[in-house]
Amino acid sequence: MAFLKTRVAQYFAFGVIIVSTLIMGFIIYELSNTKHDFATQLITQSSTQLQSDLDEFFLPVENLMMTLKHQQRNRFFQNFDTLSLNNYYIPIIDQYPQVSSVAIANNRGYEFNIIPDSTADIWLNREVHVDQWGMIEKWDSWTYQSDSLHHIRSWQQELENDPRTRPWFTGALNHVNETYWTEPYLYITGDLGLTAASEWTYSETDTLHHIIAIDVTLKDLSKFSQKIRLTENNQNFILTSPEKKIVGLPQSYNDITPEELAEMLMTPPDEFEYPPLVALLEHPENQIVHFDSQNERWWGIIKPYSINSSQELLLAVIVPESDFSSKINSTRNAVIIGFLIIFLISILLVRNYNKLRVLSNKLNDTNKVIEHQKQLLFSEVHHRVKNNLAIISALINIESMQSEKKAVQQVLSRTQKRIQSMSSVHEILYKSDNMSRVSVKDFVPEILELHNNICELKTQIRETVINVNQALTYALLLNELMTRILKSDNIEKCIVDVQVEKSEDELITDLKIFTRSAHTQADKIVVNKLNEVLLNQLNASFEKVNKDDSILYRIRFKLEDKRGSTSNQKLNL
Repeated sequence: MAFLKTRVAQYFAFGVIIVSTLIMGFIIYELSNTKHDFATQLITQSSTQLQSDLDEFFLPVENLMMTLKHQQRNRFFQNFDTLSLNNYYIPIIDQYPQVSSVAIANNRGYEFNIIPDSTADIWLNREVHVDQWGMIEKWDSWTYQSDSLHHIRSWQQELENDPRTRPWFTGALNHVNETYWTEPYLYITGDLGLTAASEWTYSETDTLHHIIAIDVTLKDLSKFSQKIRLTENNQNFILTSPEKKIVGLPQSYNDITPEELAEMLMTPPDEFEYPPLVALLEHPENQIVHFDSQNERWWGIIKPYSINSSQELLLAVIVPESDFSSKINSTRNAVIIGFLIIFLISILLVRNYNKLRVLSNKLNDTNKVIEHQKQLLFSEVHHRVKNNLAIISALINIESMQSEKKAVQQVLSRTQKRIQSMSSVHEILYKSDNMSRVSVKDFVPEILELHNNICELKTQIRETVINVNQALTYALLLNELMTRILKSDNIEKCIVDVQVEKSEDELITDLKIFTRSAHTQADKIVVNKLNEVLLNQLNASFEKVNKDDSILYRIRFKLEDKRGSTSNQKLNL
């Protein structure tokens, strides 16, 4: 009997050891998965945020290019002299931190540049006209005094290169109807950077081709890549594709001198003396990988980033495992020690397993807190934007009350309504759980209410969800159309019937005006330059139908997701 009890005890102990071993193996496996999941989340979050920041860097340049090209095509600058061009373009360069200079050129050897000098408040003009002057470039320098531009001096020197041979010029001629981005190269100012250029003609038979170009320096690009720091030692690089030369440095290089920065940019990774980057580039793109370098384990990813069809960059995100693994490793060591004790006391195994589950729950709770804080951050941003817009609207209202000129009051009133239109969208976003989409039913009535003192409003708005970037442009367009439609003094007592509905993947908006003045010529002012820009941004169609007692205006555009933040929807008029 005693022998039987001993055998049972031995089998029981042996069973406990086997079960403990299996459970221990499972625990270690769970810890490995936790480390992998945590690393994957960090890398994904960092690369996504870097892509978003680059959208904020490049998309405003694309929008600015579209606006300037539109103004040039409509001969907005036809009668501008040098001083007028400077007064127009210099504030634009100051407004966009990523824009370093602007150039206008044509295929007759003409080029005009507006360039900020390294000296404070000094601006340079460079003018070239090869077909008339030969290989000569003329320079002028200007300074701001008492908020006005004053000429300092003029000089000329030998021209090294015909502008028609420069990469941005030839590239723009070969990429009609889109913005062309060059490979990084050395500017005449000595800075490294990229140039965005776009071509146009005034008619299909015109042999004179015009180019507008915007320069973006690599040092400004590095400022964007240095903004993200999710862990203490994570590194974010931006490289050219496919050459893989460095054009954007991580945050740890924030304090280097301009001379040191110039030496590091456009260097191959193997000359940069950062082995983890070289090791990461040996792996395929779009895959989160882990590798060993400098006696340490690293995690990273290489992701392509397309500025547009003419230019693509590579994003390299690198995180040392030591930044997040210390807590996980300490837990693993504690469990292993517990496993040795489990050979004697099996209950400890259960307790340690429970500790593991608690740790896993804490990690999940931490992830939820991070996600919640992210939503709060987005909500706070929209709240602050809404408040700032409200302050601007109030200031405009004060200006309007102080002005005795009716024309000025009307202009300020239209501007105030535009601001209120944008504010209504941000108000919805602030209250919403979804930061990327809003319902037209939530903000369209508020925009229409801005005009109910002129006409009686009737609305029929279907519940339709729209991307936030489209929503901001759509809100401005709807407000602008209502302002323009009801602007004429000939419009008497009227009824406005507004219908908004979704048809397949399109949003259709009908504005039907019932008035005795339906057949006046006042509706010719409905589509102005601002409306054209807004319609272009939405890729929307616009049509007008005259009837006996009414005028019907119809806008329709395809509902689609727009990349980037709402700051990318900038208008320059």
